[in-house]
Amino acid sequence: MNYSYECSVCGNARPVTGECPFCNTLIAPLAHFDTDVINLELDGPTSEEALDQLTHYIRAASEAQIRALVVIHGYGSSGKGGNIRKKVREALEHNFFADR
Repeated sequence: MNYSYECSVCGNARPVTGECPFCNTLIAPLAHFDTDVINLELDGPTSEEALDQLTHYIRAASEAQIRALVVIHGYGSSGKGGNIRKKVREALEHNFFADR
């Protein structure tokens, strides 16, 4: 897998969330770009699981100095935008992530 983050301890490529698979550090990685993409539709999470995943990812991205996130939420079974889209938009409109 090709990661856009570099471990600030060992210098290896790593994901933004979790620990470095090489040195097991939890210190925030260094980002190669100031924008990243999060796909909330993978594995078919519920809207609450997707919102928890987004919250975790926003915190990690903020620590890695990411300035913008592109959120992929899918269209849901109706094809018009599902519950994940609605919950994410509500959270953003009500400043749910203001402390991140």
